[in-house]
Amino acid sequence: YPMGHSVSAFSVARLGGYVAQVGDANRILGRRFEHILQQMVDGIVWAQNDSTAAGSWYYTPNPVGGNDDLSTGLWGMTGLWHADEFAREQGVIVPNLVKTRLGDYIRTNANNCPAGGTGGTYFTSTNGVCDFTISAGHVLALGWVGANTFDPTDTRLAFPSYSATTRGQLRTLYDSSITFISTVFTSDSVFG
Repeated sequence: YPMGHSVSAFSVARLGGYVAQVGDANRILGRRFEHILQQMVDGIVWAQNDSTAAGSWYYTPNPVGGNDDLSTGLWGMTGLWHADEFAREQGVIVPNLVKTRLGDYIRTNANNCPAGGTGGTYFTSTNGVCDFTISAGHVLALGWVGANTFDPTDTRLAFPSYSATTRGQLRTLYDSSITFISTVFTSDSVFG
């Protein structure tokens, strides 16, 4: 939980160029904040699950035979999204591999919903459940990787050399997630 919040806070604070005045002399003290933030980003990237539910996050970093919990994963995702959006100009890098794996994870976490569209669930192994709060994580992740800008018929790979997922597949999932959310949250209007 706390690492994503910390990365978000450091990212939006835009402290690039400033030097840490306190902290561990070997890791923090005297270092520029963009260096500290990059180390934090690298930690969240490392913590992303490699095995079961690859591309997700859990309560412990990259657990062997790990599980997923998208409610926890939202914090890692949000921290990295903020670093990518607000600290890129400071030289902080969020690798495309983490985005690729997140997109693939969101695809495996999606379920067809009785109300229409697709939605997410806390645990990928819980099939057939659509939780509207967790489905917001789908929209965040898919928006971050640019799925909302892709054409549903685009057969080009979204992340060449990393994944077989196409841009069209991501856009279709994004649209389907919006369908579920608009069905559940609105009765008289449609998002457009």
